[in-house]
Amino acid sequence: MNMIELSNIQKIMNGKTILDNINIKVNKGEFISIVGPQACGKSSILRIISGLDQVTRGTVKIQGKEIKGHHPKVGLIFQETLLFPWLKIYENITFGPISRGMDKDKAFKEANDWLKLFGLEKFGDKWPYELSGGMQRRVTIAMNMINNPEILLCDELLGGLDLITRHSIADEFLKLWFEKKPTIIYITHLLEEAVYLSQKVYLMSAKPGKIHKKFDIKLPEKRWEVQNIRFTPEFAKYVNDLRDKFLEVIEIE
Repeated sequence: MNMIELSNIQKIMNGKTILDNINIKVNKGEFISIVGPQACGKSSILRIISGLDQVTRGTVKIQGKEIKGHHPKVGLIFQETLLFPWLKIYENITFGPISRGMDKDKAFKEANDWLKLFGLEKFGDKWPYELSGGMQRRVTIAMNMINNPEILLCDELLGGLDLITRHSIADEFLKLWFEKKPTIIYITHLLEEAVYLSQKVYLMSAKPGKIHKKFDIKLPEKRWEVQNIRFTPEFAKYVNDLRDKFLEVIEIE
């Protein structure tokens, strides 16, 4: 059964067609990315799946059931680190579980486990402003994963970070996905990042937003274990093929 299924999705806003005839199927535990030019509707797709926005036409199904609003097993991560500035890091991570009735001691223990996973166990008592951008991004991931989401929607998760930090968090995120196997839809404007993280990449065109082509990425799942995988001929071919089609999309515009 497909974990997520978008069928014939159309989104019209203020008389303008934002998305047209979007069809995407995502299997349980699959990691897919969506790339495309600016204003092609990538983020709109995430908003629709998360229930933050409604479609004009078409259906959205999770585990075979049509949804109209927010699904409790869906987590959403934006590029902006939406940490509560008035709460310390431990309190930020435990806010969701405690709000849903989890015992406070258990929630703090789980929060500590997540901080250890990201090497941040010494920063639980810090305020968000005391952490670097990369640290805040890791905390944001922990805030979502502690809720055990079956589906995780990520919008430019690594945007705005330097190259070394981006690669480091990408490895950590990929390991986390491999261990927990949530279903992930990942939005990025970086083609190399999409190839590195994903099992499938959907390329969109714009005006209106449509699916232009789907790429199946057949690289080892444990990519962090393959030395210099980004410099292998196989990896380069996926990136180049994706780039060629991306240039086609730009020319169409």
